[in-house]
Amino acid sequence: MTGAFPFWTALFAVAHVALGVMLGLVYFHSLWWNVRLLASGTPSRTAAGMAGRLALLACVLALISVEGAAALLATGAGLLVGRTIVLHSVRVATP
Repeated sequence: MTGAFPFWTALFAVAHVALGVMLGLVYFHSLWWNVRLLASGTPSRTAAGMAGRLALLACVLALISVEGAAALLATGAGLLVGRTIVLHSVRVATP
């Protein structure tokens, strides 16, 4: 490898962005579901959903942080893309 930017580095960055998008879709869709549970008056299920959602996000980001700052930033960027997708779909679905 004599190039300044190896191909595998770009491949890992794309994989981390894709992982972040999937994580963002799951996280923010479950947030929307959690808000609907809270509005319906089930605080115990809401608290359990919040704890599970935050634990999943924390565990995945902690595992990714072992790979370095670039992987964590790429995953964070994907997380924001997933957030944008969920927000757009929620705005379209709710009047």
